[in-house]
Amino acid sequence: MDKFQNIYRIESARLKNWDYGRNAWYYVTICTGQRICFFGDITDGKMKYSPAGDIARQLWIEIPNQFGYANLDEFIVIPIVL
Repeated sequence: MDKFQNIYRIESARLKNWDYGRNAWYYVTICTGQRICFFGDITDGKMKYSPAGDIARQLWIEIPNQFGYANLDEFIVIPIVL
């Protein structure tokens, strides 16, 4: 296994021989380090975005403005219940 900054890491989950520039559906998952609720928290049953969460949400919404061929579906932030 390769090391990055002297720490072991998992191999890429990308399919070999797949062109990720291809027109297709993609599912993206981001897990924060130590599963810290970096993007926000649930308050009174509603998602309350942190400043970083607001930025991430705004950048998601703007993707079609930068890439006219991109069509967005839903996104969801799932906070970890500790």
